Amino acid sequence: MKKAAGRVFGNGKAYSVVVEYDPREPGPNKYAAFVPDMPGCQTDGRSRKEVIDNIKDAIKLYLSAEPVVRNRRRAERLTVRV
Repeated sequence: MKKAAGRVFGNGKAYSVVVEYDPREPGPNKYAAFVPDMPGCQTDGRSRKEVIDNIKDAIKLYLSAEPVVRNRRRAERLTVRV
């Protein structure tokens, strides 16, 4: 399983995201992503682009329900724009 971590930007804020790829995963969704600082904020997708788009939507939904996010962990980072 490959992992990459990065930041997703939206509304001027950045959030650390971990993206995983596992070709052995059954079904079409081989990519998964989660936000370490947002418990339960996770998604999957068929491609890297799709999983990044999906995690952006998941972050927006999470923030609409949970207004305070505290950064507790550090990870290797990549940059995507929302």
